[in-house]
Amino acid sequence: MGKRWQLAHAPYARAELAGVAGVAPLQVQLLRHRAVADAQMRAWLAADPTLVSDPHALPDVDRAAAAIHAAIRAGQRLVIVGDCDVDGLTATAIIAQTLRVLGADLAPAIVSPRLDDGRGLTMATVGEVQRSGAHLCVTVDNGSASVDEVAALTAVGIDVIITDHHHLPTPPPAALALVNPQRADSHYPAPEISGAGVALQLARVLLGDLALTDARLTGSVELAGLGTLADVVRMGPENHTLVARAVAQMSQQPRPGLAALLQLLRIEGSVTPRDLAFGVSPRLNAAGRLGDPRVALELLTTDDPVRAAQLTEELDAINSERQRQTEAMVKTARDLAKDQLERGDPIIFVKHAAGDGWQMGMVGLAAGRLADDYGRLAVVVAENGANCRGSLRGPRGFDIGAVLAASDPPLGAAGGHAQAGGFSAPVAHLDALRAYLTRAYVAALGAQAAPTAPLMVDAELPLAAITSDRALLVMALAPFGAGFSEPTFVTTGVALSRVWGVGGSHTKLTARDGNDYRTFFWRRTLPTDVPQEARVDIVWQMPSRLRDYEMRHHPEALVVAIFPHEV
Repeated sequence: MGKRWQLAHAPYARAELAGVAGVAPLQVQLLRHRAVADAQMRAWLAADPTLVSDPHALPDVDRAAAAIHAAIRAGQRLVIVGDCDVDGLTATAIIAQTLRVLGADLAPAIVSPRLDDGRGLTMATVGEVQRSGAHLCVTVDNGSASVDEVAALTAVGIDVIITDHHHLPTPPPAALALVNPQRADSHYPAPEISGAGVALQLARVLLGDLALTDARLTGSVELAGLGTLADVVRMGPENHTLVARAVAQMSQQPRPGLAALLQLLRIEGSVTPRDLAFGVSPRLNAAGRLGDPRVALELLTTDDPVRAAQLTEELDAINSERQRQTEAMVKTARDLAKDQLERGDPIIFVKHAAGDGWQMGMVGLAAGRLADDYGRLAVVVAENGANCRGSLRGPRGFDIGAVLAASDPPLGAAGGHAQAGGFSAPVAHLDALRAYLTRAYVAALGAQAAPTAPLMVDAELPLAAITSDRALLVMALAPFGAGFSEPTFVTTGVALSRVWGVGGSHTKLTARDGNDYRTFFWRRTLPTDVPQEARVDIVWQMPSRLRDYEMRHHPEALVVAIFPHEV
């Protein structure tokens, strides 16, 4: 058997890491591994606003702003159609608050849950837009694939402005303005921005070309960073800056809704990206999966702390039910995938009839868990009669959104970005779709598409190197995400002197190497195959925050995987 882990880059000599003023050698090494140029490192670490592009570089953004201002001057009503995930909700909140500042006659936002007939601008939504009395419809984080829907609204005299970041069909919708960095004619420097990022840039133009640091944009930057992190888009310089600035804002003075969520999660003081990704975002997303996403939208926009606390309790209850249903759905999906895993299929492709514990709005969660657990593309499909809806999650290096946009067989509707996407299609097309996705996945990743591909690590470190000082250096690089992966290390040839369960679903272990020892935390139930006292290699990551005890002693690193030590 080949080695189960592999250094992603050849080690640097110590002298090669000492040439960037103000940046520690370990940080230089990790940033170079992530293709950050030496000259850009200090700006990257400082979340320098110059790393965010000029909003006027977005195609049609000036045309969109001019049409919105004209509609407001004419006293015409506007309506926003948003997606129901965190990116869509934060984008909706940004544009809604901006339009209110400008004095717009704004109808209640239309945000459809995942349980309904699709998301964003659908034919069902077209009727809602007409009933709203709006003359101008602005979509956020959706609309790029809504060719027929835009035509239907235009035919009854309602103009449509699309703001989105998803891949476009050919031909695209004939909207009044199509603000999307994925357009073929776009020269926007950061095409990987989120829907909330697009909304922020439009807001800057609408408000008179505000600088990113302008106090009037603080709330919008906070929302844009949250949406960006939640949507798992590529963490390039612009996205990294927005998320880092949002995290800083929430650590100091979060808006009432986010403050209530953080209080519920018992997070005080400094907020970490992991708090947002695994605590805040799932609760906001739960409303769109199982309930009414307008509950989450109201939480993001309310100025009333009492109302925020009420909405937070409601979202937490919905999220608890979401967790229960997710566990049952993932168990079923694993059972359905068992034969594929035993055969070593490059991708996982499972399908099940909708209902009976298999929720349309939760296929993405199940796909995400399978992709994380098994390290390959996962496709989870809910069948509803002759039609179906599916969700995809996959590793970096495979652009799901682009592959869906070029799908053969054709799909009824599809959208996504690099590591996540969704589609609707006739059930009769599923076998051909599975074959197409398998070919595309293997072609894109080659040998790394094999289930036995080794884990890539940044560096091999001894136990003694797991210190609070090094943890703080790594934490300063956050946020992490697609294209800017969380640093991963390996410690080899250590003995496990103790392994014990924690809370029924997690594990702690103590590793020793001579006189050095460290405690690790593993987000897994107690394994039965971990060889105690035998020599092992531990692949691990630094924690996202340090407790007082860890500052005084040693941080508790997070286990990614454990393998038998190979000499």
